[in-house]
Amino acid sequence: MNTKRRLSLLSAPLAALALTGCSADMQANSKIQDNLVECARQAQIGKTQEARVWADRAIQVDPKKQETYTGALEIDANTPQQMFFGSAPTISIGLIFDVVGDDPTLISYMRDATRKFPGDIEAWELLVEAEDRLGQTAQKTQDAKMMAAQVDLAMRKPKAKIDGKLTAQLGQAYFDAGDEVNGELNYRKGIATYSTDPIPQNGLAYHFAVTNNKPHLKEALDLANQALKLTKVQEQTSGHPEEVTNEKLGAIQDTIGWVQYRQGNYQAALMSLMDAVAGAPDVAEIRYHLAMVYLAMGNAFAARTELRHALLLHPDYADAQTQSNLLQNVPPPKPDPEDDAD
Repeated sequence: MNTKRRLSLLSAPLAALALTGCSADMQANSKIQDNLVECARQAQIGKTQEARVWADRAIQVDPKKQETYTGALEIDANTPQQMFFGSAPTISIGLIFDVVGDDPTLISYMRDATRKFPGDIEAWELLVEAEDRLGQTAQKTQDAKMMAAQVDLAMRKPKAKIDGKLTAQLGQAYFDAGDEVNGELNYRKGIATYSTDPIPQNGLAYHFAVTNNKPHLKEALDLANQALKLTKVQEQTSGHPEEVTNEKLGAIQDTIGWVQYRQGNYQAALMSLMDAVAGAPDVAEIRYHLAMVYLAMGNAFAARTELRHALLLHPDYADAQTQSNLLQNVPPPKPDPEDDAD
């Protein structure tokens, strides 16, 4: 499952690349921005090849600018805000193709980014998660190992800014690489060291739910509830727009709902995941989780509906596609006899 949004939605807002400095820099940033905005427009309407042309043009303005791939290039205030820009006024190639659900194109550009900028943790994270959604297990494992090495290297640098998010990224990279011991170890280090940061708590809880780690499901629910409590307190004074707060809470409510599903508490899971969808309606994994709860409760029609939502958001999402195929031959529910009487 995708933990990238779970981590990024809970993190502090990205520091935007200010359009300041010498006039040459400002002009280059403006050109990159213009190309990326057009890339986003084309990607949103499904014109992948045209979107790639504009993405390539953005890269060619300054091939050495990492922010074009995964940074937080600030959008001009006069640019109309559209759904693919998300809650923050920033744009990048990674953001565009992740939000429109084009995983094959996302993988192509993020692989290019990791070759050019091997220390770009965001690029590795997007790459691994897209491979996970596509069911590319062997490639995901290999790239996760490389990501873990890069995160570890970043944390060892002099004056490295180590926080709960970076520690969680290391733990998740180990998990994705198949190293359960070091994955759990680093997540627990993050929880112990940054006890007021909800990211490590939510991340470890989500991993326990995804892997159906039954001995740890009770702890997972406690961790996720604590992460939710911390986030609610922090958001009261954050000054974030309401939609940003709702996305953060929705990400954690998804974790809670998925843990409850694994525990067999389907009614509680349904309520949690409905809250999660309300807060973060454009996250495919949350839609998939809600579909699985409906399926467990015997509501194949509602499950199909949520799976369609998930596949609209990420058309190549392997788990959602598999479940959707299995449900194709399930007949729709019979009408209520009372409805026939009308």
